[in-house]
Amino acid sequence: MKGERKMDVKAILRAVDHTLLAPAARWEEIRALCEDAVRYGTASVCIPASYVARASAFLEGRLPVCTVIGFPNGYDTTASKVFQAKDAIGNGAPLGYGPKKRPGCEKGWPFSSAIISTRISPTHNSSGTPILPFPHGDTVIIAKRGGESKGNTSMRQKVKLKFKKNNAFSLYKRKGTRYDGNTKTPQPIRSERNGGNDMKHALSPRQVHLDFHTSPLMEGIGSQFSRENFQEALKLGHLTSITVFAKCHHGMCYYPTKIGTMHPHLDFDLLGEMLDAAHEIGVKAPIYITAGWSALDAEQHPEWRARRKDGSYSVVNIDPNAAPDDPRPECSWADLCLNDGSYAEHIYALTREICDRYAHIDGLFYDIVFNYHACWCDECRAGMRAMGLDPEKDEDARLYYVRKHQDFTRKCGEILHEKHPDASIYFNSGGADQYQPEFHGASTHFELEDLPTAWGGYNKMPPRARYFANTGKDYLGMTGKFHLDWGEIGGFKLPEALRYEAAAMMAYGVRCSIGDHLHPSGRMELETYRNIGYAYEYAEQIEPYCFNGKPAARLGLYLSGDARSDDGATNMLLEAQRDFGIVYEN
Repeated sequence: MKGERKMDVKAILRAVDHTLLAPAARWEEIRALCEDAVRYGTASVCIPASYVARASAFLEGRLPVCTVIGFPNGYDTTASKVFQAKDAIGNGAPLGYGPKKRPGCEKGWPFSSAIISTRISPTHNSSGTPILPFPHGDTVIIAKRGGESKGNTSMRQKVKLKFKKNNAFSLYKRKGTRYDGNTKTPQPIRSERNGGNDMKHALSPRQVHLDFHTSPLMEGIGSQFSRENFQEALKLGHLTSITVFAKCHHGMCYYPTKIGTMHPHLDFDLLGEMLDAAHEIGVKAPIYITAGWSALDAEQHPEWRARRKDGSYSVVNIDPNAAPDDPRPECSWADLCLNDGSYAEHIYALTREICDRYAHIDGLFYDIVFNYHACWCDECRAGMRAMGLDPEKDEDARLYYVRKHQDFTRKCGEILHEKHPDASIYFNSGGADQYQPEFHGASTHFELEDLPTAWGGYNKMPPRARYFANTGKDYLGMTGKFHLDWGEIGGFKLPEALRYEAAAMMAYGVRCSIGDHLHPSGRMELETYRNIGYAYEYAEQIEPYCFNGKPAARLGLYLSGDARSDDGATNMLLEAQRDFGIVYEN
């Protein structure tokens, strides 16, 4: 075929590290590995540190020797890793220049290796190769190979980054960052995607999602709020963004409103105070609006409630036959219909009121948007018939639901961007579901919610991150300070756990959000933000090496459409330590 580039096997092998890192590897196997590497002309051999000296002597400069430090979990201290690195270098890794030459490399094969340590600030080894800060639990080698030609920088550079998180390895090729002796500090990578750091709707890297769901029976709402306390918390937490609240699941608004109902025990504009306090210190503050759940609206307007096909109300954890004094399960709410009808008009009016009231809006976050499959309320049944659809057919009801929810999200975005064109917008509860791509178009970014210690687990993030890396939009992972569930105000994860979760997300190119719940008094719990700050101070140091990279996995997975089957396939790949991408079909 004209213009086709033929792949040369030898050229491919020159880019391969022939590797054997099994704990039980014997010298006979290492020697055979070295012989094969020389025979086939691979880039190097990568072997356990204990065999570096013997392999170096055996190879006699015919091939570079690479090793790993702190492998596979990285639990060693920084001092221990530095000692191991020095010992490995003394035993022959790096080797310097060998006798063989590559095209364009006058001196042969320069080779240097570096480790990722637990240092807070980037350092460099004697050759100028950066030693980058990563947390405990990482196993990373950065190997730089190349040659000088007529005074130019290296002709070929490769970064191999292996990050272990619950048996998951990620492989990234860093575009736009130079890891060679001529560049002392790797430069942050500019986004190649729509929605990156340098573009419209830029997504902040270190966020808190601040919930505030307070019953109208609670008194003293916001009575201890102070700008100083709020700002101190944001600074302690090293935050770049905090999502604050306009309306909660109880149906209460936290600003003076003519559309909704302000909390009866709040006597000032709490939302406005939080916006001003955050903006004053350069922190973004997107605004939270509950959509699909609102206890007050469900009580006052039963016609706004969603219904099942049999005519019963669509609810979550509510027993319609329960007595008033029966214990109520956690997370018990009535679903409301967002199919572009009368309740949706209420949300549009609330959105317009907020957009008119505040001069500086960073973004809107709508919650509980795609929470059920279809609705058969009177408005939806009439709407289906008007569109020529049959309400008795499940597929027609679903089609109507999808079309009307697309209308809902589009109209919310139009209202926001009429006054605030650069603001972000996100629709939660299904808006970042890889099995519902029909709803992905309305959001400027994606927020992958998961409380790994409560539901979802630590294996949920990798495949979702791989999927949404292909969408052309930024995405963040949302964990929480809580152990068990949202709103667990008294729960505290250990700071080391938060740091691990943040770094684990960032290894997949994911920005971070940590969930919190404000005390009804309005006072920020500073100990929470010290814990978050412990994680985010570290996250801030490694940000230049984590975002906007392009996954370079060579194994692709097609989603079957069945979540359990796909979870099984991805879990097997993670347990086998096989890096993979999700084949994305737009």
